[in-house]
Amino acid sequence: MDDEFIYTLFFTKEEIKKFLEDYSIPETKDYEFVVAVIFHHYFSEKNQRNKYWIGFKIRLDYLKILPSRGSKEPRKLSEIAELFRKGIDENSIIDFIIAKEVNIKKAEVKTFQVKRFGIGRTKKDTNELIAYLKNLFMRKYGKKAKTDLVVVLDNGVNIDMKKLYAEINTVNNPFDRVLFIWFDDKMVYLSHVYPRGGIEKCPIIDIFPTLTL
Repeated sequence: MDDEFIYTLFFTKEEIKKFLEDYSIPETKDYEFVVAVIFHHYFSEKNQRNKYWIGFKIRLDYLKILPSRGSKEPRKLSEIAELFRKGIDENSIIDFIIAKEVNIKKAEVKTFQVKRFGIGRTKKDTNELIAYLKNLFMRKYGKKAKTDLVVVLDNGVNIDMKKLYAEINTVNNPFDRVLFIWFDDKMVYLSHVYPRGGIEKCPIIDIFPTLTL
């Protein structure tokens, strides 16, 4: 594993889901943990022979809150919650990592940056989303990010994909892939925006049997 992941801690999906069930706070960045579990499910369904961890970049001064993976000492949910509330490195471009469960130094990893579009906005239309993406591509990151961008679309966001494709210059896109996620009462949807692909969907209950999103 590259040195850039040296301060990453890994968790099972069960640990993340239990944290969300007991400690989740509405209208916060906890949506990043929800997205991480969704992608864990996505990878597990696509590659059923493999098992995966979910990783987060942790600030150095909080690394010792939890016992390391492989330790016989159990991880306490209260300690995981404290780590997630205080220790996540908010300055990293990486919000979460999906890694195959192998020797961690040789783990195959995929990294993700998560953004939420729609919350707190009076306008949630295609033009606003185009401006939002252009800002991410050109001003905020600029150079190749070597990660995937996941944009969570809030309720009330309606997108004209033909218009979006016509006006977004993907030459300047610094991300490996761009994906949209949104929900209705029963389903979660995953759209492969760049490179262009289809829309996949999954019943929410298959991923979160006891959690209301």
